[in-house]
Amino acid sequence: MQTNRKPVKKVKEQEHGTVHLVPKEEKSNTDNDNAIPSYVDENSRTLFVGNVGISVKKIHLLKLFKRFGKVQSVRLRGITPGDPRTTKRLAAIKQSFHPKRTSCCSYVVFENRDDALSACSLNGTKFKDHTLRVQICDDNTELEPSKAIFIGNIAFDAEENDLWNTFEPYGKIESVRLIRNSMTGMCIGVGFVNFQSSDGVELALMADSVQIKNREVRIQRYVKSKLKKWQMKVNKKLSQNQKMIQKIAPRRKEVRI
Repeated sequence: MQTNRKPVKKVKEQEHGTVHLVPKEEKSNTDNDNAIPSYVDENSRTLFVGNVGISVKKIHLLKLFKRFGKVQSVRLRGITPGDPRTTKRLAAIKQSFHPKRTSCCSYVVFENRDDALSACSLNGTKFKDHTLRVQICDDNTELEPSKAIFIGNIAFDAEENDLWNTFEPYGKIESVRLIRNSMTGMCIGVGFVNFQSSDGVELALMADSVQIKNREVRIQRYVKSKLKKWQMKVNKKLSQNQKMIQKIAPRRKEVRI
């Protein structure tokens, strides 16, 4: 028996890893060559919200953002499970988080792009003791090297709040980011701070000694090529360590029994 179901293919969103099912006709139909795919339209009205407190619920974020317009959905992501053998979804359901992680991230989807853009005004504001990083998902603006610094030798259990609190005295901050291991969710030891003015960069570079979590960090001018190379190297090493942990953990449990 034949059905009228349209064949579909998986299209993976390059930056955020969200998988969308898109009818094949969208690509092959010449009448719709200029049509914008649905997943592209959704990105244009979706906000990435970073440094969300681990105790924050979806309802809290909904109340925060709905004043800018109608919110279609709220998703919490970037959770680090307390047990490496537990999936992130299960950890979220059980509220079983890594004891050294105090934040996660979220995606807030508006029905209207203009409302989403208005909500970007919350970037840099504090919400439940966490300074939020808010930006539209289709924002591909590159960092200006003159306004950003690269930070190395950061403790693996550092959080975005640590960067905000440490570098705020040097100038107004546009955003901060810690580079995290894709498997463990923990910081890989590097990050960057994006100031609103180049003056903040110069003042931070002049600092004699800057410590985060009682560990002296290395501060340099931001260079994109060096960051990518270092991130790939450390991610590979930490991924190998994570696989070893997953193999050893069941054996340890058997010994205790």
